Amino acid sequence: MIRTNFIVLLILFSVFSGFSQISISISTDQHRYISFEPIKVTITLRNYSGHSLHFGDSVNEGGYLKFHIKSSKGNEIQPVEGEFNPVSNLVLSAGIVKSITLSLTNYYALQGHNDFEMRARVGHRRLATDQISNPIYFQTRIGRSIWTRTVGLPAVSDGNFIQTRTCSINVFNMNKGDIYYLKIEDEDYVHSVVRLGPRIIGIQPESDIDALSRIHTLVQTVPRLFKHRVFDINGNLKQETAYIYESTQPRLVRDSEFGTIRVQGGKIAQEGIDYNIYNNPATSKADEEQSDKKKDISVKDGFFKRTFKRLFND
Repeated sequence: MIRTNFIVLLILFSVFSGFSQISISISTDQHRYISFEPIKVTITLRNYSGHSLHFGDSVNEGGYLKFHIKSSKGNEIQPVEGEFNPVSNLVLSAGIVKSITLSLTNYYALQGHNDFEMRARVGHRRLATDQISNPIYFQTRIGRSIWTRTVGLPAVSDGNFIQTRTCSINVFNMNKGDIYYLKIEDEDYVHSVVRLGPRIIGIQPESDIDALSRIHTLVQTVPRLFKHRVFDINGNLKQETAYIYESTQPRLVRDSEFGTIRVQGGKIAQEGIDYNIYNNPATSKADEEQSDKKKDISVKDGFFKRTFKRLFND
């Protein structure tokens, strides 16, 4: 039994030494994404080598970070425009922890109805071996359109050909409830996907486009509370105002003469008085998901803990 324990400890020491140079872990902010919306991934690196690691501009000069993404069909997803190095020019000093957050959709075609498994691999010319991260799993799903409008892009000159984009409000299933989102696209690209709020039965979202081609949305986010948002044609949020139901329900109203859009009914809500942002179900859900992530134990940690427990029990 003593000899067996010694062999197991020797194996564990070898494994630990392989992980002692640099560690890498990855996480996502969601587990289910709307097709074409940004898929944000955070990569955390910790330097145990005792030396400062300069990653440089190229693989030969320093180091690299690569992603391995597989679809549910087992296909390896390749970058859209060849290789890229997210840690280019990174300097990782001894004992330092650094996190890098990026959107995978800037580099990979991850859309449609798909399930994905992803790992990250970091390497450096001064390290004997590459290190592989924990796996993460996420899905992309397509929503259902409930409102669509085609709008012309504001042009510098009236003589130019008027380009158009299609704006739509869609319903997306999040397993624990549906949400509404705004999508802006043309024939070639999806320019923006923005989540608007939860779907509340009986209350349909309102939307319209003003004379400046800005998209107005009015969505009930919690009981009695509505959010009026104004987006430009690229999906950038330009204005957000909260309204609370009081005597009448807030509605979007168009001025037919000037093409402006305003909210009629209800009253402007004040944060901390009429509502509290921390009581928002979307915020609570995010906190719950973050708590769940903290409770997750990696396969590697589980293996080590189970092994040591067996050793001490023996």
